[in-house]
Parts: sequence; structure tokens; C-alpha cells
Amino acid sequence: MPDRPPYRILIVDDDAEFLVLHASHVTALGYDVETASDGIEALEKLPLDIDLVLLDAKMPGMDGFEVARRIRSMPEYSYLPIVMATGLTKPEDRRRALEVGINDFVTKPIDP
Repeated sequence: MPDRPPYRILIVDDDAEFLVLHASHVTALGYDVETASDGIEALEKLPLDIDLVLLDAKMPGMDGFEVARRIRSMPEYSYLPIVMATGLTKPEDRRRALEVGINDFVTKPIDP
């Protein structure tokens, strides 16, 4: 059986420090990483054989909720796993995330 290349994780965060930190954690786990500093860049990188999106909730311009909604609106990415990395803890934020297609949450800062 041929070896599959490492899974490719797209990390989206407008905070450069968090972006580098999350990318180093994911790389240390043996995955390939693509990064995006905003929602537009994230959507542009989806065709790069992305296997999972790790998405910040609060970003200027297009927030993580809108990015997730747009990903879910594209049939070719309707089953792409999306995990939201957030400090949001209110039930209504979590409910909204589920409504736009977020699969799961991790709390920032991420503990590797």
C-alpha cells in the first residue's frame, strides 16, 4: 500500500504570533501546514489539497463564521472538517458556529 502524504492543515488567524505558534504545533505533529492571515486568503488556499481548516473566530473584514459559511456553500468543500480556535465561550457563539458548519472547537491559547 503506498504511503499517503501528510495531511495538510490550513491555519487561519489574523494574529501573526498565534499563526506561527499554531503552525509550529501542527508541524511538530507531522502534518503539512498552509497559513492564511485572513478569510480571503484562506478561501484562495482551499484548492491546495487542504484536509482540515483550523480557523480563528475573530478576524477583521471576514470573520471565521463567514469563512466557514462560504466554505460550506461550495459543494467540493462541504465535508471539509473545520475546527474553530477561539476564546469565545458564550453558548450563542458556539451555536452560531455550529449553524455555519463548524465541526469542533479548541480554546485559545491552544495547549499542544
